[in-house]
Amino acid sequence: MARCSEALRSRRCDRVRTKKLTRSAIAICMAFFICWAPFHILQLAQLAMTRPTLPFYYAYNVAISLGYANSCLNPFIYILLGQNFQRQFGVQVRPA
Repeated sequence: MARCSEALRSRRCDRVRTKKLTRSAIAICMAFFICWAPFHILQLAQLAMTRPTLPFYYAYNVAISLGYANSCLNPFIYILLGQNFQRQFGVQVRPA
């Protein structure tokens, strides 16, 4: 009986761990897409232009900066989705 309950508990923990990993992977991929999509859209738009305008260059620089900012976002995503952060945040926000 004890082995059976251990196996069920182990399977449940594996499912929870897999769910958390999937959630983190989706968040990281979404952040990557959101940060780098403007750059790639502007790259495609530049192909159709004969001579890019000054506002285009400003937008291009912002898009590159946003893409680079993705590297800075990843640690924050890991922190926000981490169990320790969520537990501590819940304790701090919970009314007394």
